[in-house]
Amino acid sequence: MSALEKLGGDFAALGFLWVLREILGGKSEGIVDLKALASSLGVGIGEIYGFIGHLEDSFVISTNAEPEGRRIKILVGSETKEASGFSQDCADFLTDYLRKHGIIPGKSLHGQEDNAIFRKTALNLGDNFALLKGFYSTVKSTLNDRREFTYSLNDNNIILNDTNRITGFANGLNILGFFSSYVYKKSPHRIITAQVAAVPEAHRFISGGWLEEWAYCRAVSSINEPYSCVRNLNATLPENEAFEFDILICKGGKIFWIEAKTARYSAYVPKYSRIAGLLELPAERVILVSPDAPSREIQQGTTCCNLESFQEIIAYLM
Repeated sequence: MSALEKLGGDFAALGFLWVLREILGGKSEGIVDLKALASSLGVGIGEIYGFIGHLEDSFVISTNAEPEGRRIKILVGSETKEASGFSQDCADFLTDYLRKHGIIPGKSLHGQEDNAIFRKTALNLGDNFALLKGFYSTVKSTLNDRREFTYSLNDNNIILNDTNRITGFANGLNILGFFSSYVYKKSPHRIITAQVAAVPEAHRFISGGWLEEWAYCRAVSSINEPYSCVRNLNATLPENEAFEFDILICKGGKIFWIEAKTARYSAYVPKYSRIAGLLELPAERVILVSPDAPSREIQQGTTCCNLESFQEIIAYLM
């Protein structure tokens, strides 16, 4: 089901989306003065916020408060670039490259990458990690015992737009079926009460699948030439050692290897350094991205970076 289909028969919200498109003049992103818009439409600012919240919860738009007004990005029709740039030559080159370096490629496994809500929820978390970290960490801490938890949005003077983004992320997890119970009480205390569902997909996403999805999307969206990409590639290293590559990209006759870890990233560096040596890859093309990593640091032939720096590094490389 598409994001627009999830709006169902809410023609008022669909009409407001059309208004936003007109204001932005065909662009997918821009600044909108919501108070001025409410006045021009002859409606209250509360009603405008209601439309905004509904469209955000349905993953049709994303917003961010700025001094000049509300920055609105229309997500429908502006999805992340997909495999339209796929090159069979690059795919063959990647396979041959691995084999020539003593690595036998196996199956490439996929999870819910083609689920639009899965992808938007991962992108939301990655793009807004500083804001969503508190709620995400709370959810992650309950993965093992799946105890019910509460999260207050009254803490730290969270503004309305931040509240919408946090509840939008939580709503995305709920739509995906990752919560067995979920309640958000706006009044009087703005509290989320939820419990993680006992499903493998929820554990995979929350424990780190979101970061791999985010890294993949941000990497391929930066490529402007034919390429090939494989994910979750099971492979056999020399001496019959099993290993799984998170993301391998071939572009312009070069191989790029990306690994995503949500915690204890440094523990993986020695092993990745050894495998990078097998592949004869320079440090700039072996990237380990983690929220806990420094901005950018070369460790044993591996580029370790946080989420913000990852986008800068990828934009330069791709």
